[in-house]
Amino acid sequence: MPDLLLSAVAALLSMAPLTDRVEGWRSDLDHLVTQAQEVHANPLRPAFSTEFQEAVDELRGDIPELSDDQVLARMLRLCAILNDGHTALYGPGPDSPLEFERRVLPFKFYWFPSGLHVVDGAGDWARFAGHRVLRFGELSSDEVLKRMSGYRGVDNEMTWRWMGPQFYVRQLGLLREVGAIAEGGAVEMTLLAPDGEERTVSVPGGDHDLVRKLRPFPSGNPPLYLTKVDTNYWMQPLSDQGAVYVQFNQVRNSRRENLHAFSNRLRKALQEKDMTTLIVDVRHNNGGNNTLVRPLIRTMIEFEMRSDSTRIFVLMGRNTFSAAQNFINRVERWTDARFVGEASSSCPNFVGEENEIELPYSRVRGSISNLYWQDSDPWDKRPWIAPDFPVELTAEQYIRGIDPGLELVLEQLR
Repeated sequence: MPDLLLSAVAALLSMAPLTDRVEGWRSDLDHLVTQAQEVHANPLRPAFSTEFQEAVDELRGDIPELSDDQVLARMLRLCAILNDGHTALYGPGPDSPLEFERRVLPFKFYWFPSGLHVVDGAGDWARFAGHRVLRFGELSSDEVLKRMSGYRGVDNEMTWRWMGPQFYVRQLGLLREVGAIAEGGAVEMTLLAPDGEERTVSVPGGDHDLVRKLRPFPSGNPPLYLTKVDTNYWMQPLSDQGAVYVQFNQVRNSRRENLHAFSNRLRKALQEKDMTTLIVDVRHNNGGNNTLVRPLIRTMIEFEMRSDSTRIFVLMGRNTFSAAQNFINRVERWTDARFVGEASSSCPNFVGEENEIELPYSRVRGSISNLYWQDSDPWDKRPWIAPDFPVELTAEQYIRGIDPGLELVLEQLR
């Protein structure tokens, strides 16, 4: 009898950590649901939908059978049901008591019309820049992107075209979740070189922190729009074309010159003789503080009203998001600017704002959007602002340092 009692006690003790873990994750799930229902600003209230509640109930029951990575993946899918580009879980903080798959691939990816490509790499992996990704394991790169899209809410399909390659395809945890990794810690990737040679390489994950936003091709000459990606805003006269090129990369004040002062300096540059065109490039602008944009918009309006010969072009694309969407909304409404490039990655009316949350048990961090930006007419249901002149960057143009968007604008001027 004592032996049986000791065995029962030992069994109970062995179950305690599992029980604590299950209850911990369930408390995180409760916290996420509460935040979604109390804070999320989508007027359709998807956090109260049948789809959301059924997914919550199913996850609650499955937690004992799931690994920590699998629970996190299911919570990502819950956030995706809320379906906006600012609501997501980003991953565990450094103080998390749990063990997660934190490794990422040593590659930076970009989607071109021909498919997913490597555009840079950490250390020696940079030699694969320019290669097209055919497969991760047995899955095509298109299939991997399609499967992963279910783990991230978006404003429109351009949001995923930007965020998928930039943030998600690199993650080993998600690659395993969608079936792109076999046993082991490396990913078998089939790549197609620019010269047409196909090769399969085993790529291990690691702690690789690659810069965000598109950069110049490693071995090429950088075109103008890739020269100062990390500068919030800057300008360059294109005197031969009677134009000023402005790159607006972040809706945030710079330390040396705030956006108001920059707008005044731009106004003076546009007053120079023979300046008839303003080109504003927001292709790298994923947002910031949209209360700052008024001085720049006023400068644009003043310039356009100066004479019948002045004109404005706006270069935009998949990275034109959040406060940058607010900016182009107002440019569209208050000027006759022509838009060039890809569609924007937010809607004219969108749910958005970084409202940070942290799940108390796992220390997983994320955001639940708590504002609805009705920046256009109430009946404006467009998924994006579409370009007047559609232009997509190809992999060949990127490698050769060609900017088809700016070239199209300059052709219009000629």
